[in-house]
Amino acid sequence: LVPTIIMELILRSVWGLSLATMLSWLHFILAVSHIDLMTTLGAHLLVLPMLRRSFDSRFLPLFGAALCGLCVGFSCVDLCFDMLIVSGASFSAGTVSARHAAWIYYNTMLNSPHVNFALLVYVLVSSLGSLMGLLCGSEKARRLWLQLCAVAVVGNCFYITYVVPRYISIRSSTTFAEVYFDAWEGVIYAR
Repeated sequence: LVPTIIMELILRSVWGLSLATMLSWLHFILAVSHIDLMTTLGAHLLVLPMLRRSFDSRFLPLFGAALCGLCVGFSCVDLCFDMLIVSGASFSAGTVSARHAAWIYYNTMLNSPHVNFALLVYVLVSSLGSLMGLLCGSEKARRLWLQLCAVAVVGNCFYITYVVPRYISIRSSTTFAEVYFDAWEGVIYAR
């Protein structure tokens, strides 16, 4: 087991690195608005109590379950549009393609501060909670956490390299283009 003071130092360092990296990426690479920067700062500040020695880690599964439920809901709605994109269907009036409808949805969702806030809180709680499990758990628990984290890393790497660049393009676009949704089946596999 890792001593409490070292665990706290590791968690705070990871939290600080996450905040600095995300703010730098958003500001210098994506050149987003101050609202996105404040959303990122707010999400990081919200999870800050998890890093205190006095935090009761028994509450972590409750937070995690609620946030997982929120993300499952987001994913279910996204999947409806993903299936629409892959099907290539048109709507009854025949004037709006499936891809165009999906662009309206994704462009709106990806530019919504409250959606980005909720997703970032989920990512932070999941990441910091996993790290807490690795640092605080018994040897058996650590082995299970490592296996779980290894699977998550593989999935997240695919998601970050395949899905996130597509989302960035859609998020920054001001007009619809068919090309945003080419080979969208990979997005479904990433979910």
